[in-house]
Parts: sequence; C-alpha cells; structure tokens
Amino acid sequence: MFAGAIPSLLVRRIEAAGARVVIASEAPGSEADALATASLVAETGASCLVLDGYHFGHRFQAQLRGGVERLLVVDDHGSLGRYEADLVLDQNVDTPIEAYQSVPANTRHLLGGRYTLVRREFLAQRVLARSQSALPRRLLVALGGAAPAAAISMVEDAVRRLGLSGLVPVWPGRTEPYADDLGAVMASCDLAVTAAGGTAWELCVVGLPAVLLPIATNQLPIASALAARGAALNAGPPDGIDGQTLAGFVRQIALDPSLRESMVTAQRAVVDGMGAPRVAAALRAGLLTLRPAQEADAVLLWEWANDSVVRRAAFFSERIPWDEHVAWFDDRRRDPEARTYVAERHGTPVGTVRFDRRADAAEIGVSVAPDVRGSGWGGALVVAGCWEAFRDLHVRRIDALIKPDNAASLATFDHANFSLAGEETRNGGPALRYALEGDAA
Repeated sequence: MFAGAIPSLLVRRIEAAGARVVIASEAPGSEADALATASLVAETGASCLVLDGYHFGHRFQAQLRGGVERLLVVDDHGSLGRYEADLVLDQNVDTPIEAYQSVPANTRHLLGGRYTLVRREFLAQRVLARSQSALPRRLLVALGGAAPAAAISMVEDAVRRLGLSGLVPVWPGRTEPYADDLGAVMASCDLAVTAAGGTAWELCVVGLPAVLLPIATNQLPIASALAARGAALNAGPPDGIDGQTLAGFVRQIALDPSLRESMVTAQRAVVDGMGAPRVAAALRAGLLTLRPAQEADAVLLWEWANDSVVRRAAFFSERIPWDEHVAWFDDRRRDPEARTYVAERHGTPVGTVRFDRRADAAEIGVSVAPDVRGSGWGGALVVAGCWEAFRDLHVRRIDALIKPDNAASLATFDHANFSLAGEETRNGGPALRYALEGDAA
C-alpha cells in the first residue's frame, strides 16, 4: 500500500513480481490508514506484514500486529523510537543494537549489510569481474527522484569540469531514458556519482567505485559509513561543495586503479546482495512452532533420515537401520547436551533440527520434510532452531558442517545468516564449516 502517486516504473516492477499496488486514500500512519491496511491484510490472507515508512509509528504497528502472524518494521538508525513489531530491519552498516531499546522483549533485530535488501537485477550483476587497469569510460550519475535542482546543477557543472578524455556521463532520465534494468546499466559503467540512499547498496553489490552525495539527512550516515570502510568517497551534502570540488573527487578515483580495486573489494565485504532471502528466512521462522521430539516421532524422523536426498547430503550416506535409529534417538532424548526439535506449521511437521553441544558451541543438523522441500522452509527452519538453541543450550556459537558440493545446504545456511568459517574433514571427506555467532542470530 502506498500513499499518493508513485512512479509508473515502480508500479510495473511490483506487478511484475506478482504483487498488487494499492494507493492509500487516507493519510499514511493515521488510524484510518491502519484500518484500511488491516482490511487489506485480512482480504489477502497474508501471514506477514512489512511496514516501511517513517510515518508508521508504534501505535500504528500496535494496531496491526494482532492481525498478522509476523510484523516486520523497516527503519534507519532507530528513528521511530518505539516499536511494536516481531522484527526490526535496519540495513545500515553502522547502526548499533543500542539504537533499538524501546522494543518488546521478543523482538528480533536484523541489523547491517547482511540484511540489506537489493533487487534481483543487481544481484544478477554481482559476479562480473571488473578490470580496473584501463581508464574509466562511462560515468553513472544517479541522484534519485528527490534531488534538489541546485544539486542537479552542481553535478552538471562537475561533469563539464572533469576534463577526462573519453569519460561519457550516463545519466538515466537526462542523457538517456530510464531503464527497466538499472542493474545492467550500472554494470556497464566504470564510475558513479550517486545519492547515498538505496543506490549506495546497489553499487556495493555490482562493485562500482563511486562518489556519494547524501541528498537527504538520512543519507548522511550511509555515506559516512561506506567512506569509513573504503567502499566509496563521501563528497558530503551537495549544498556544501561546488562543481569543481566534486569533479576533483571523481578524478581522484578515475586516475587511481588501485583505489578503485580496493573500493570494490570493500563494497562487496559490506553488502553481498543476499539480504532478501535472509530477511525472508527470519520472517518465516516465526511462522514455525518448534517442540521437542517425542517417542511418537521416531518413525517419522527415521523416514526423513533415510530419504534419498538426505542420505546423499549426509557424510554417512548408508541407509540407517531401524534398530540403530531407535538406539540413537533414545540416547539423544536422554543426553542433556543434545536437543532434537520437530518444526510444525499449523500442526503439520515441516522438518527437524537437532543440536549437539560441545563446550560453548553446538553443531546443528537439519532435515526438511520431503513433501515441503523446495518451498523455502529450509532457511526458516535453521533460523527458528538456532533461536531456540541459543536460548536453551546457552552456547555462543552454532556450527554447521556441509559437503562442498551440497549447493542446497550451502544456500540454506547462508539464508540463515551463517558465514564460512573454515574447512575440515568429516568421515574421510572434505567439509565446509559454517558458523553463526550468538550476537548475529
């Protein structure tokens, strides 16, 4: 739901993704708007609701939270102050958790570049290897739709002053029409001058050296944080510089291949482009109910464990005899260092997740029910299990050992915010160790 007119290009993108655009008839954030939103949620039968806007304060959130299973609020640097949400998403790289103090005790925080939301068109360009040895040929200029006229004029003056032979400005909407696939346009360029909003994260994914111009107040921390990490140059607010100064920033990057190379490396360390599936996994994790495995679950877990897909992914690939499974299952239920959970959705089992504690860490194992495999529950199952294990086992880290060729499991644990932590040997074969620290769960 949007308030007021929105660009037709954005409408097309949303509808192409299979969603419906509704224009709010009431003031955004008002009680009437909350009632209209609640009615729309009920009409669609949505289980999750995402609020993104500074006008959606805690009262608005409270009016809607009871109408959905999961409510996520998108914010910047704790600007809303108070929250009534299940999850709070802040994509900025430098926001401390202390910025979110007025939240319910069970609210989850999704903070930093690991959760930055980037459209697929930019993600598709992240594998491109960009040579920085040659002089740049194409300069992307993207100031967003709200850039003041004075800022636009200043950038135009900077472009005229560059004095770099062969560097052609690519300015969607000015030197050429708007493109539906801005990711491809960005990937075709060698440098950029952009606002420091969402475009800054897209630059990081594609890997495009840039000078940032924070057009709005909420863009100032983004430009500062990326500059501090060597991922961009921060020119400061456009009303504080002139065209000659901005041209100097662009020339600094254009004439220094090593600076461009280091900038791209820093960018990809800040944002890897996989934030959307991580946020989705965290949202869906709250839709699952976890319970300790009971004696009556033994047959179901045995059948899942012997599924052909599970056996191929396991380090011990032989079929598990029933007697061995029963003995293992009974031992686990008595072991104070072990936990086995069954995850359910509306009473239907969707998978199992288990943990074995070793000192201050635990090793995780997970199986998704065959009849829901491929429907996106894997990452959510891992996230939900880890939330429970950190609370129940009091460990500081959870480890996952995965076969290097097991692409599905690698993606599942990446979506659950695990990071590659090393290589090991398991059952005589190679294994990748992924880890999740407690403060990242």
